[in-house]
Amino acid sequence: MVALAFLSLVILSLMLTKLVKADQIKRDEERDAQQEHIAALVHDIVKLETKPSKHQRALQQAEKMASLGQLAEGVAHEINNPIGFMMSNMCTLKEYIFLLEKLSRQQLALLSGMSKQEKLAHETAILAIKKTLEIEDLDYVLSDANALIDECLSGGARIKQLTTSMKGYEREPNDTQSVSISEQVEQALNTVWNEIKDNCTLHKQLGECPRVNISASSLTHVLSNLLLNASQAMELEPGTLTIKTYTKENKVTIEITDTGCGISRTNISNVFEPFFTTRAIGGGTGLGLSKSYEIIKSYGGMIELSSQVNVGSCFKVSLPTALPD
Repeated sequence: MVALAFLSLVILSLMLTKLVKADQIKRDEERDAQQEHIAALVHDIVKLETKPSKHQRALQQAEKMASLGQLAEGVAHEINNPIGFMMSNMCTLKEYIFLLEKLSRQQLALLSGMSKQEKLAHETAILAIKKTLEIEDLDYVLSDANALIDECLSGGARIKQLTTSMKGYEREPNDTQSVSISEQVEQALNTVWNEIKDNCTLHKQLGECPRVNISASSLTHVLSNLLLNASQAMELEPGTLTIKTYTKENKVTIEITDTGCGISRTNISNVFEPFFTTRAIGGGTGLGLSKSYEIIKSYGGMIELSSQVNVGSCFKVSLPTALPD
């Protein structure tokens, strides 16, 4: 009986040990599964956190652009007022110079036509006029005065152009119209041809494209700016400028490709930022591409850039096709 009881205890002990081991294995499996689940959750959380960070950066960039735009508009407005006064006064001064020049010529003609007796009668005044004319050449003074005024007006016009670029682009709601891409390409070429013709050989591949809804003047502005940029990239070595239009997936695309100096990878991500330019000081404001980007974006389109140093650049302007009436 004792041996039987001992055997029963041994068997029970073995069974309990087996059950404990099975339970431990089950717990280990559950722990491993839980750890894998936790790891998967952590991965998903990190992935979710990464996505908002990109959106957050985009929002921060948009906010920065908006703030910068407001600042630029305020500065442009403050500059425009005194520049307007200056240019208006310069135009008036030019008229005064013209009047004084005419009067001076008439007085000199009167002096040269006076008789000896008349000259003797007005000898003191005539001597004073001659001494004044000896101080400076009258013809040079009058000519230089007009040149100085013209330079001031030209400088004022450049400042006005700069402040116009600094202002955010505004359009009226009824500014949008159905336009032909080919017609706008030709219009832009006519606008800038005299400035770009010496730097490039032009190739056009204009396909049959649907019309798009956009302001005609806005699209001409964008294309003109891209054409000028392409030409400037080929200033040192004249190359080929290719304009291609085509339709794909309900979008009309305009490709402007040059064989110029190209843009480095470092700068490609910055070209659409306000005030960014790779040109020398005084060679550009760095506002043309950023303004063009905002214009196309406001009409539901996109501008993309691909470039390689010493090979060339390609700007792609895509716009949604106009919906049928």
